[in-house]
Amino acid sequence: MIETISKNLVNLKQEFRRVYCGTSHVQEIMPLNESDDFPIPQNDLDSLHIFYKIILFTMINLKQKLTM
Repeated sequence: MIETISKNLVNLKQEFRRVYCGTSHVQEIMPLNESDDFPIPQNDLDSLHIFYKIILFTMINLKQKLTM
């Protein structure tokens, strides 16, 4: 199963790279919902999104404190 998810993720990132028009050097992709291509339990995906939001919020606040 992990091999299939890995291959699907590589394909998704390659497609994203072809169509992305932004200027940021770092972009990450995380599915919102469980699917056939990414059979990750919805609970796990929800937890990953919450974790990401906490990390992002922390980084933004830290950056603001450092620039004051």
